[in-house]
Amino acid sequence: MSGFLFFVTIAIPWVSEWDWPHRHYVNGLLVATVGLVMYIGFRHRSQTVEKSGIVAYEEPFEVDRTKEVLAECESEYRYYGISFASVREQVLRWHEKHQHCKLRLLVADPDWAETLQFQARHELGFTGPEDRLTAEQKRIIDEHVEGSQARIRETLLEVRKLNRYANRVEVRLHRERLRIWMHLVDEHTVYLGVLRQKESGRQAPMLVLERKKKWSLFDHYAQEWDSMWDLSKEYPLESAASGAAK
Repeated sequence: MSGFLFFVTIAIPWVSEWDWPHRHYVNGLLVATVGLVMYIGFRHRSQTVEKSGIVAYEEPFEVDRTKEVLAECESEYRYYGISFASVREQVLRWHEKHQHCKLRLLVADPDWAETLQFQARHELGFTGPEDRLTAEQKRIIDEHVEGSQARIRETLLEVRKLNRYANRVEVRLHRERLRIWMHLVDEHTVYLGVLRQKESGRQAPMLVLERKKKWSLFDHYAQEWDSMWDLSKEYPLESAASGAAK
């Protein structure tokens, strides 16, 4: 198709030089042909993207957008990320009013420093061998890790307060080196954030993936979430809450 467009594009100025009274009609036909071919190509690409399950792209994902995401939820909300801190308040407040919905959270294990160090270096842009890091860079990474640990533990503390809904709330701790985060709504939509180097998760561009009749990217990431859930360590909310109350 690109070769055909190239030929027609070259032909347009050539036809314009013809000493023929109807050359303008031929030129018009050529221009219309170019437009039609480009439209067909655009439609083909659009249909391909649609079949993949991608329905939207946003950059960045605004925290206030969480309200719209939650409004779509009727039975279950799932999360995968580091600390859940950026959306924690909105989601937990929402769950207080929608106790019939199941809440499942995959957050990083605060005691697994390797994961948090990787995330810190990725976000700060401190790449390369660890033995080449300066003392100042190591100090900044340590501070970043301590901040992440504090935010994760704050999340666990806040979720403990929902222990009266223990059969509707579950938390597991993963040890994955994240390059994405996910919000999953019921069994129909995945909000997928792509973590770029030298940027925080709040600046991540986001893809919206929807379930299709045939296999799509939605299925890939929903299954990926399920696999990570199965491999992650359960965080016992009831015993943690009862232990904290003693």
